[in-house]
Amino acid sequence: MPGVADHVRFFVKKLSLPQGPVADQAYRLLMDKRCELYTRIAGLVTEVEEALDSEDAERSRFLLEDVRKALRASLAFLTDEVYEELERIESLAGLMQHTTPDSTKGMEELRDSLQLLHVKLARSLRLPGQDMAEIVGLPARLKRKLDEGRKALEEKQRQRDLEERSWSYEAVARELIGAKQYKQAVKQLKQAVRLDPERAVFRNDLGVVYGLLGLNEEAASEYRAAVALNEKHPDRRTDEWTTSYYNLGVALRKIAGEHSAPGQEAKALALVQEAKNAFEEYLKVTPGGPKLGLARSFAKQLGEDVLILDTRLKTPPEPSTESWNDGSHASLAGGE
Repeated sequence: MPGVADHVRFFVKKLSLPQGPVADQAYRLLMDKRCELYTRIAGLVTEVEEALDSEDAERSRFLLEDVRKALRASLAFLTDEVYEELERIESLAGLMQHTTPDSTKGMEELRDSLQLLHVKLARSLRLPGQDMAEIVGLPARLKRKLDEGRKALEEKQRQRDLEERSWSYEAVARELIGAKQYKQAVKQLKQAVRLDPERAVFRNDLGVVYGLLGLNEEAASEYRAAVALNEKHPDRRTDEWTTSYYNLGVALRKIAGEHSAPGQEAKALALVQEAKNAFEEYLKVTPGGPKLGLARSFAKQLGEDVLILDTRLKTPPEPSTESWNDGSHASLAGGE
């Protein structure tokens, strides 16, 4: 039974030659290389299909390895969808070494993947307006797979574009911070957050700038968001991700220091306890660094403040104008 390669190979020469003069030599070279690659892979895949039909597992493995090596040696000329199919074939090829229900299903998926590889390779050679799926007569099931794969790749590309744009805003913000143009930096970082709201480092950096502007409540809110996102997306953490815990503790210490008047003990206690927890978490997740000593010191001091505030709240109220934060704890309102 002829494979997809037998149907597609007839069109290779026609598809690889754009109509009209081609001014871009790089494009001509790319298409020539893709044409050479397709011609080679088409023959190999046809042989793989024949080996699978005859249940010759050993020959199939050798031929699949040849396909893999040929494609891997030509990565610079592959489209994203061809590369994605290559990775899928590589994962499915491993199932050929075992005879299980899963491996039987894997063989069916491998056959599908080989057909899709044919079409995707051919699509890298096509002219505008040509639909290779129609030309080679793919069944509806594989057309759906092809369409799903295309949509997934388009979504990945969209995400990559958004990521690049968001990081460009962050880079501009860092330059503005260096120039002490903090309000402008806030605008840039808000744009980065708008494009990629799940990126913890953007929220942390926004908190830093709010802190430089003296907006401690806003800073603490951003640090809380950064901490939550780092816990939610460990794969997106930067090398300095644990700093968000430290920064949160510092911001909360400052806010707690602003609630030292009589009658504000309950609010201050909640802030001090949260700040203490932030520093303790920082100590847990940070293997080393210059801020560890400060974090230990802050956590210890905040523990004492928790006891003071808790005692104040449990003591029967008496008319007083004294602050719970006496001179020994005056540094609460300060920074590092």
